[in-house]
Amino acid sequence: MLGLEEVYAHVLARNPASARVLEKAGFERVALPPEKMPDACAAKGETWGFQIGRAAWERLRTAPAA
Repeated sequence: MLGLEEVYAHVLARNPASARVLEKAGFERVALPPEKMPDACAAKGETWGFQIGRAAWERLRTAPAA
């Protein structure tokens, strides 16, 4: 285990399908601080930030399969 408390992700706003993948995986859309956004990605256009915390990930991991 990496012992992370939260994981951040970002997608380009012009790619909503990628945002849906993150949402289905349990990530929530958030305003990411600039230090969490790689410069190379920010230069490609508007980006949307996402994050998932350890508690949310644990709940999803242990939830019974649908």
